[in-house]
Amino acid sequence: MIFDTHAHVLSADTGRYPYSMLRGDTRPPVPPMTFPVERLVEAMDATGVDRACLVQRATLYGYDNSYALDSVAAYPERFRSVAVLDAEDPAAPATLARLVREHGLAGLRIVAPKLDEHDVD
Repeated sequence: MIFDTHAHVLSADTGRYPYSMLRGDTRPPVPPMTFPVERLVEAMDATGVDRACLVQRATLYGYDNSYALDSVAAYPERFRSVAVLDAEDPAAPATLARLVREHGLAGLRIVAPKLDEHDVD
């Protein structure tokens, strides 16, 4: 079995899955593009990849893990998901527990929303 450990999916439906920048910016830091889950499934089928871990695209969706989680729900036999949570949010542990319980979350990326000059090499 071939397992892709880090795949991103990006919805074309920005009404349902709006961009949400991690650090409060109004424009995405990378040029937005779309790569819906259906295209990922097609690419996986064409190249013999059996399963994948969908990693939340934090630079576009911030802490809103909806599209990755909805994609896993649509293809539970193919995907597991990694969510992004705010390291400074006191509700993060409860959110993590809920995502595991309700969505079968398989992993976590903890992100600090603010960087200062001491955090950058």
